[in-house]
Amino acid sequence: MGYIGIVNSDEEIGTQIIRLLKEDNIANYKILTCEEEIIEFISFELPDLVIINFSDPNLNIESIMEQISQDIWVNNFGIIGIHDQEKITEEAVMKKYIEFNILTLLDTLLYKIVLTKCAKIILENKQLLFNKGLSEKFFDKDAGSLKIGNDPLTVSIYAGLTSSMLIQKSLVKPESRMHIQLVFSELIINAIEHGNCGITFDEKTDFLESGGNIIDLIVKKNEDPVIAAKKVSIEWEMSKDKSIFIIRDEGTGFNVFTLKDKIKKEGAYALHGRGVKMASLFAERLAYNKKGNAVLVQIRHDRDISPKAPDSLASEEVIDVKKGDIVCKEGEFGDSLYYISSGKYSVWHANKKVGELDPADIFIGEMAFFLNNERSATVVAELHGRIIKISRKNFIRIIKKYPQYGLFLVKLLSEKIVRANIANAGLQNSLTNMKLTI
Repeated sequence: MGYIGIVNSDEEIGTQIIRLLKEDNIANYKILTCEEEIIEFISFELPDLVIINFSDPNLNIESIMEQISQDIWVNNFGIIGIHDQEKITEEAVMKKYIEFNILTLLDTLLYKIVLTKCAKIILENKQLLFNKGLSEKFFDKDAGSLKIGNDPLTVSIYAGLTSSMLIQKSLVKPESRMHIQLVFSELIINAIEHGNCGITFDEKTDFLESGGNIIDLIVKKNEDPVIAAKKVSIEWEMSKDKSIFIIRDEGTGFNVFTLKDKIKKEGAYALHGRGVKMASLFAERLAYNKKGNAVLVQIRHDRDISPKAPDSLASEEVIDVKKGDIVCKEGEFGDSLYYISSGKYSVWHANKKVGELDPADIFIGEMAFFLNNERSATVVAELHGRIIKISRKNFIRIIKKYPQYGLFLVKLLSEKIVRANIANAGLQNSLTNMKLTI
């Protein structure tokens, strides 16, 4: 279980959060009630998850978020937000803090019901958020999957995880987060509602017109253990230009064309089909299978996403590179480290291309730099880009001034080693299987 920071000074909410954490046996957390303590915790503890009360009357949340945003090397955690809808709306929070990894926002009533469920889901799947795109350096395509239960109150977390994956990997811009998150929320709800729970068009209409809400109807349906055992799956494959997600339920399916006709007849104020309409607006492609129990969503990647460099690098040498420029050569002494601001770079060893680097990788040449050794590969610019050159002397100066960066770099290099071990294990398994078949 990861380390959780709780940014809140409201006594009533704080007491409630602690009670919820204790009830669910979550012990690895710290309550943060003043600005200095919050910044220090985030900078030096590098938490996986931070719960923030955006409506806290005693904390200057705007100032805190501004300080964190200036240091992108530690602004690398998931956020569950709590907010008072009367003081600040969900849309206002998301727009104001667009650069932050806000996975879900819970109002002051909803957090009492689902806070710890959401926290556990995030921590169990944190590898989806914080690998910084390293996996695709070992595989041509990055793929994965998630299994989701029929609890509509946790859908926003899964939608948040899915959209944040794309942003953390620098595949889409942060401004797209709300739209993508909304698309996945609606389609997952559809899979639960119409797929696993088998709620028909007419049944939903009657229930809503009688004053009920869809969540109550889903809860009622899940009283049947057969329905409650069904899952929704999200499978994805991320390639260079696009990401494809398939959302699949365990229901009997439905006639997609009949539903579209009914939505069209009901017009703009239809009680049905919101998910299909929203996805059609924001996804590049939307397609159902013949059975009607799986939908494919295609997201086109944004190009030329250039992350903001940390303030600590403001005085370092900025280098604009053109396609074909050599950043560093195999065999030369590695006395400089390069921060990737933009562009794409190929990695060559013994005249063979062995990988690619982009802003998601953060650095070029860190291994030779840290080991005070020769470069193990040649790195060539594939596109126009920008890098920041950091000398050994200046790097040590930065670490002394910002000691938390040492922790960040240890975490980054550890992730790369883990990914390399996974890749090596996969290669070994492939070789073993080849020998067995010969």
